[in-house]
Amino acid sequence: ADLKRSLNSMLTPPNVEAVDGAISKLLKLQAIDEVEDLTPLGRILSEMPVDACVGKLLIYGVMLRCTDPILTIAASMSGKPPFISPQEERTEADAAHSKFHAKSHKSDHLMAVTAFNVWQTVIQEHGYGKAREYCRENYLSFSALEGIE
Repeated sequence: ADLKRSLNSMLTPPNVEAVDGAISKLLKLQAIDEVEDLTPLGRILSEMPVDACVGKLLIYGVMLRCTDPILTIAASMSGKPPFISPQEERTEADAAHSKFHAKSHKSDHLMAVTAFNVWQTVIQEHGYGKAREYCRENYLSFSALEGIE
């Protein structure tokens, strides 16, 4: 209630639906409590320069000691998607992407981790030229994978 009142008093108040959505999201993340005060988790998330969902993912990754895949997932969520699917080649792209899907227990996030890890291996073993070829053949965005790196 105080949060909404404060925001409404601004020179240009944000859209009411946007505020309600943000509050709902923060409640689901347990970043604020029912009276809209920051929780201990919310205090930590407020210090992180990332979206609150990504921040919570990073915190849990550290707690569960699985930082490598979690960092890859967080980076893929925060940037350009690594998978490309040109309209005129949708069937071929879907077939190429399904190889990653099968190895990733049908999880889009784990699919991105698999694609990224294989891309890194191709670079280490065969260089950037082969990595670009790998991206073309598998309908992956080389620049998005570089962004994840």
